[in-house]
Amino acid sequence: MADPGTAQEEAREPHVVAIAAALLAFYELLEPEVLGRLADGLKNLIPSLWSARLTEAVVEPLLDAGHDLGERIAAEISDEPVFDPSTLDAYLEQMAENYGVQHVANLREMVNEAAREVEAEAEAEVARLLQAEKDRAEQVATEQVNKVANFAGLDAAKAEGMTTKTWHTGPNSRATHAAQDGLTIGIDERFPNGQRFPGSPAPPEETANCNCDLTFGTEDS
Repeated sequence: MADPGTAQEEAREPHVVAIAAALLAFYELLEPEVLGRLADGLKNLIPSLWSARLTEAVVEPLLDAGHDLGERIAAEISDEPVFDPSTLDAYLEQMAENYGVQHVANLREMVNEAAREVEAEAEAEVARLLQAEKDRAEQVATEQVNKVANFAGLDAAKAEGMTTKTWHTGPNSRATHAAQDGLTIGIDERFPNGQRFPGSPAPPEETANCNCDLTFGTEDS
């Protein structure tokens, strides 16, 4: 059975750093815009503009992570891997766009709420909110890289002829993930919690802070 192992964990770290840096750069652009609009009495972000900018910020580091980690897993499975990392691109580009749209929508709601609740100190409250988002950049980047690694690993494993996948929980896992720790199913099947891989599209209670992994094999391994 092919196992991402500690080598894969170490390989993820530079991608976490790159995505966290992209997020911080995005917030550095966003903050003066938001505070300037507040000062002018305008509380709303422009969703289409800022979601596009966030998508642009994260798409390249997500693609880099997917290509690198997918190729690594393929190489661990096979001495002559046939996996083509470009097959990941459409999914990763859509993932970046979805994240941009959803996160900016959440930010817009939080900024508006902060400005309403603390009318006299709206700028200070919004600045505090944005700083909290900056402080979460590494955590968010880790979640994104974990999601990319598991998706890329699954795609690579299928390309290399693997037919099963096994779920492995990380530290402090939620109950639904702990319940399927060590469970092996067909590579195209869904786990009992409804996910195809850790981090795949699901309600936030199944994806937030997830640090689970997959390993791969064949029915006779």
